Amino acid sequence: MAYTNEQKKEWASQKRATRRQFAYSYLGGKCAVCGLAEDLEFDHIDPATKICNISCLWTASEEKFIA
Repeated sequence: MAYTNEQKKEWASQKRATRRQFAYSYLGGKCAVCGLAEDLEFDHIDPATKICNISCLWTASEEKFIA
C-alpha cells in the first residue's frame, strides 16, 4: 500500500514529537550546562564536532540519535 503525502507528513510529525519527548527524558529534562529546565533547546555543540544538524536526527535511528 502506498502512503499519501499527508500520511507521510503525519508519520514524520509523530516521530519528531516522540523523539523530542525521548530526548527530554534521556537528557534529564534540564540544561546540562546551567541546570535550568525552562526554554530548552537541543544541540548547542561546537559545529566543528557535530555528527549532523539536530533537525536531521529526529527521524534517524535511535543509535545515531543518541550518539
